[in-house]
Amino acid sequence: MTMLEAAIRMTYVHALKGGAWAIEFIAERTEGKITQPIEVSPFSEVDWDKLNALPLDELRALAGYVKKKAKPKGKNDDSPQTP
Repeated sequence: MTMLEAAIRMTYVHALKGGAWAIEFIAERTEGKITQPIEVSPFSEVDWDKLNALPLDELRALAGYVKKKAKPKGKNDDSPQTP
């Protein structure tokens, strides 16, 4: 018996005895892990007080920077056109 087989057998024995970790371990490897949805918001890390305190010219500069970063690759207007 290999070490891997021994580990699998011990996990199986613990699962039969009601070991939650062993049951979860076996289920994840046979049925796949359950996906856990997460909420992603681009505004979750914004410090609104600091943003509101910025002068208008800095806000415009920031907006231009964000717009440039949001452009998809290859869609840059400044790039030369290739046939």
